[in-house]
Amino acid sequence: LINVMNRTHNIENYIDNWLSIPFDEILICDWSSDKEFNTLITEKNDTRVRYIRVDNEKFYRRTYVQNLLIQLSRYSELYKIDSDITMTPDFLTANKLIPNHFIVGDGIIARNKNERYTHGNMIAYRKDILKINGYNELIKNYGWDDTDITLRLSLAGIQPT
Repeated sequence: LINVMNRTHNIENYIDNWLSIPFDEILICDWSSDKEFNTLITEKNDTRVRYIRVDNEKFYRRTYVQNLLIQLSRYSELYKIDSDITMTPDFLTANKLIPNHFIVGDGIIARNKNERYTHGNMIAYRKDILKINGYNELIKNYGWDDTDITLRLSLAGIQPT
């Protein structure tokens, strides 16, 4: 699950990396960017990629778009990745999801500089995210949405790893 508003350069710079990982599905939501990038997606000719464009939004409501992508996802495991993240070839094997757990980047407890930049990236079961009603849409500004969902998942008995 990747979402952007006016960060087309991130899509251009990182899409080949995302396509190199054997994900079942890559949902990319363009939240009213000034410049559409559907052509870039189409040129990749990869059926795993689904491009969703939401028009006429003046403000980037990250919680709204993340919940939209969760609803549109077709698979049981969700990988919420920031648009400027690259992954190593062993990403999926190195990040195995187990029942009643989720994997989350946390800049506060990061073991190194690289991990500091993974704050908010998350792997979780779709059913667990839906169990807590997704991202809190009362959070309308950038920030705290990642911390909030981590806390609510934990309170629901889903453990972070």
